Amino acid sequence: GLYERLNRDGWVEYSVVLAHGHPNRILDLNAIRMDGRTDGPVREVLVSMTDVTELVEASRLLAYRASHDELSGLFNRRSFIELVDERLTSGSPEAPDRGVVLWLDLDHFRLINEGGSHGIGDEVVRRMASYLGVLLPAGTPIGRLGDDEFGIFLSEDKAADCQDWPERVLEGVRAFRMGNGEQA
Repeated sequence: GLYERLNRDGWVEYSVVLAHGHPNRILDLNAIRMDGRTDGPVREVLVSMTDVTELVEASRLLAYRASHDELSGLFNRRSFIELVDERLTSGSPEAPDRGVVLWLDLDHFRLINEGGSHGIGDEVVRRMASYLGVLLPAGTPIGRLGDDEFGIFLSEDKAADCQDWPERVLEGVRAFRMGNGEQA
């Protein structure tokens, strides 16, 4: 542990999560041997602790915002394409991951934005994103590719019958209703 590394290397660096209390705090702990010795018992140590909780949380938030669409919470276009590319090329060259990429375009969406309001259009996008998350197998990558365009990657391991999914998704989208029972 800490003592053995101080004795061996003369310094130690750890990240520590303090789980006592709410919220948890994340500390960077640095310790350096100060007794001028390179062996034997450690007698003097300088310890520095820095609370990096906000930095870690800000980094996580930035990473999320860089990879997700703000309105829908789905992967953004770039992240969705990277994810699909990674899945299709991550398998062995003889047997890459197989699946189906679906592209969904909401017909007449522009009329909703222009005729109603952008607020209504935003609500349609949020609800469609949520609806697709329920309609599709758990863990299915979904991305918002444009204003009214969504991408879906159905891998064979998630949906063995992925060839049937385009029709299922089309039927599901046709049956989609807003909360008041109106067809979107």
